[in-house]
Amino acid sequence: MIERCIEIAFQAPTGSNARGIGACWTTDHLLYEPDAARILGIPDTITQVALLPVAYFTGADFKPAQRLPARERTHWNGWGVRRTLG
Repeated sequence: MIERCIEIAFQAPTGSNARGIGACWTTDHLLYEPDAARILGIPDTITQVALLPVAYFTGADFKPAQRLPARERTHWNGWGVRRTLG
């Protein structure tokens, strides 16, 4: 069941963009799960998996955020170990 929730949470932002709505998948709130449950009125019987903040987009277009290249922040079989190509 958790896998299905994660799949939906991952795909929801893409679908919302086509409707002029910005969304993102975040799990940072899970560090404060009891507080989030209290604020949002989530019952104790519900397992939180992700939080999807959404809002109408007011800019001209969607574009990728500036990010470090994945190879600069990806570790292979241990922290600080980089994959060598070739």
